[in-house]
Amino acid sequence: MHVTIGMIALNEEEYLEKNLQQHYDFADKIVIVEGADRLYPKERVTANGLSTDHTAEIVQSFPDPDKKIRFVQHGWTIQEGPQAKCELRNRYLENITDGLL
Repeated sequence: MHVTIGMIALNEEEYLEKNLQQHYDFADKIVIVEGADRLYPKERVTANGLSTDHTAEIVQSFPDPDKKIRFVQHGWTIQEGPQAKCELRNRYLENITDGLL
């Protein structure tokens, strides 16, 4: 059986590296989707709806010898509110082919 971890991230530099360190060995795959709800304050994200902190750099530089991590920079959602979160979740579900989530 395979275990996949799916997560949504936006301006998560404070917690992301620790999260990856704690879960990397237990997962067969980790899918991280970076993006913002259309209603999110525009001044807290890039023009593309991505993190303004070091979220992307942390994911891209995290040691991944087993190639477990898939990073999807979704950006602004089409939906808003609760449906926006579903849209971002669906993005990581698209990258899961088998196993438990």
